[in-house]
Amino acid sequence: MIGVPNRVVAWGFYAFFLLLLFGSGAAAVATRLGWSPPPQIETSLSLFVAGFSVFALWSTAKAIRWTEQNGWDQLP
Repeated sequence: MIGVPNRVVAWGFYAFFLLLLFGSGAAAVATRLGWSPPPQIETSLSLFVAGFSVFALWSTAKAIRWTEQNGWDQLP
């Protein structure tokens, strides 16, 4: 949570990563419906964005939970 000044910004990061996760799912559905990017980019990029978003959501939620329990005033 270094560099995150308050709860609103932290939840903003969480919302951003959630949108990335939904966006990678939407891109996968759009590809199945006929949108055709190059196949190498489609699979690897979608899997990377989805994996990164899941990890980021998990770590951001864990960090927010920690700061809620220990107080935002203990952040450096």
